[in-house]
Amino acid sequence: MGDSAKKLEMPDAHYLSSALGWLELGDEKSAIEELARIAPEFQRHPHVLQVQLAISIKTALGWLEMGDAQSAVDEVKRIAPQFQKHPQVLRVQLAISTKTARWDVAAEVANALRLAEPKDVNWWVSLAYATRRSPGGGLEAAKLILLDAQKKFPKEPIVPYNIACYCCQLGALERARGYLEKSFKLGNAKELKSMAATDPDLERLWPELGKKGGF
Repeated sequence: MGDSAKKLEMPDAHYLSSALGWLELGDEKSAIEELARIAPEFQRHPHVLQVQLAISIKTALGWLEMGDAQSAVDEVKRIAPQFQKHPQVLRVQLAISTKTARWDVAAEVANALRLAEPKDVNWWVSLAYATRRSPGGGLEAAKLILLDAQKKFPKEPIVPYNIACYCCQLGALERARGYLEKSFKLGNAKELKSMAATDPDLERLWPELGKKGGF
């Protein structure tokens, strides 16, 4: 059994526990300092790598919230190679590529998340969103993604809602109305109608929203 697979003993187990405590308190710097105290032969221990991963993800998201996308990218690059395709890391990469409007990258990452977590409808929506804006993508391609998603998630209101947006933008207003009505029936109609009433994608239907005999 290699050193990396051995159970951490004291004081290394204490340092790891302390690192987790600091991380929960939002003090990434102190967490990193605690991890640095762990013996060199255990720096690649699975538990240590997991905490390092959590620190890097939190740090990257922190940079992104502050508007420093490049520092967020640099932080993600420091993550161990075996974690680069981890869903948590992919979520950060999607957030970065969306924030920086790198839509081709966002579409690629969203697709990877869709494959990694096929039961999460959000990745289908994210893939459509990015595809719409990607070179070689567009509204029709985005709509096709969600039409496929609708077969897999027939009870999710966000899917027909977004299809309605794409139909409206493509000028298919009757289809847009149908999908929008479907989303209202599946979800919280009041909230969805309020959202639709200010959604630029549905601007051509705004006069009908809330009108008696309309939606």
